[in-house]
Amino acid sequence: MKKVLILESYPIGRRGLIILLAQQLEFEVMEAASVRDLNFDDTSKEPDLVILSINNQLDTVNLPFILARQTPIIIYYCETEYKNILKFTGGNIVGWINKRSPVEDLLHCMFLAVQRKKFMCSLTLNCITNEIANNIKKRKTSDKLADREKQIANLLATGMKTSEIAVFLTLTPSTVSIVKGKIFQK
Repeated sequence: MKKVLILESYPIGRRGLIILLAQQLEFEVMEAASVRDLNFDDTSKEPDLVILSINNQLDTVNLPFILARQTPIIIYYCETEYKNILKFTGGNIVGWINKRSPVEDLLHCMFLAVQRKKFMCSLTLNCITNEIANNIKKRKTSDKLADREKQIANLLATGMKTSEIAVFLTLTPSTVSIVKGKIFQK
């Protein structure tokens, strides 16, 4: 029987997950509100899987301790926190489940996680896809060079140095350097 640790700061959230998982015969459920409540001195209580619930940024304080272990981790998060959870990839994080996802997604993710296979629910994938699409739209509009940037870029292309461009355009060298920085960002 696999041991699953539920790290959830809200008691009602923990209770809901425990009730759900109690119906699954292959899991023994352990629970804690934070890593401070855990005792890993007893290796017989070492979990096979951790479900780390993230309700807000403060819940991420559990991550460094949990990431230091070799146990597979599922990030179980509120929709408003998806940008924060995406910072946590790699290592032993193997699953990302939105709390609004169907129960079947969580169970499927758990099944894959104990095999160290990765899973991302469709809500998480949609959020990522939308974020990428929005960034592409922003990039297309902001990637265009302003007139002054085009002018300096053309002068740079001819081989002129920053100080020479500054004299030629009657600008300070620091202004030309700032505009060069913006050009290279785009």
